[in-house]
Amino acid sequence: MVSASTAKFYNARPNGLQRFGAPRDGGARKHRGTDFSHSTRPGTPVPALLGGKVTGTRKPGPGHGFGFQVTTRVVFAGRTWDVSYAHGSRASAFKVGDTVKQGDVISAEGETGATVGPCMHLEVFDVAAGKFVDPMKLVKNVLNGSGGGGSPAVLDHGAAAVPKATRALEWRWTGVQRMLKARHGFTGTIDGKPAVGSIAAFQRFMNAGGFAKRAPRLKRNLVVDGAWGRNEVRAMQQWLTERWSYTGGVDGVPGPGTKAAFGRAEKGNAEAFAAVV
Repeated sequence: MVSASTAKFYNARPNGLQRFGAPRDGGARKHRGTDFSHSTRPGTPVPALLGGKVTGTRKPGPGHGFGFQVTTRVVFAGRTWDVSYAHGSRASAFKVGDTVKQGDVISAEGETGATVGPCMHLEVFDVAAGKFVDPMKLVKNVLNGSGGGGSPAVLDHGAAAVPKATRALEWRWTGVQRMLKARHGFTGTIDGKPAVGSIAAFQRFMNAGGFAKRAPRLKRNLVVDGAWGRNEVRAMQQWLTERWSYTGGVDGVPGPGTKAAFGRAEKGNAEAFAAVV
């Protein structure tokens, strides 16, 4: 059930909506959020879109154009998101480490930072995919109440990249699950069908082996949240390159070469961990 204040704020048609991807600086960059403006004067209360924990705050300064900003980390539709609210008319009442509930007044529309009028700049960062996504996709899913059993492909994680990434979840994972159960804390059923528990264990495996950090264009540990996306495929491809004779690109798209190498890894692990049930 969406809180009344959240539904009212995010369902209302903003007076001035600067959409995600709009050109900035003559096309040199793109707007990575969405601006809501409900009044010509600062002060309109901004309710939290989702409940979560405050992970960062900013004050107006010369090094950025966000003005007063507050960022929360939330979990929705089986994925982890960083949701930020910027251009506040004042500092948020919430501090780093505080827990926020949906509908709590987390900010107020303002004119701090790089803005031409009172608004609230909403940004949504998909932690697993490692990229900013269109906030309105998340807003619509929240307002429609479609987060309970959503799969990673339900929301927008970068055009067609994520649906392609999820092809890897259609492959047989029996041997890999046995390896994950033996060494990386997987406690579920070995059924060859990767779900949240298998994916979280695989993320731990990718981090423990350093494959995620060595993967080009990733170069950092995966978030262990049981969600699957392009970064998981990149880490997988790095593992397959180092251990299972994969010679294709580490691009996050599981094509035929990735599938063939994964098949070798699957067979090898099935044989090595045959006793694990």
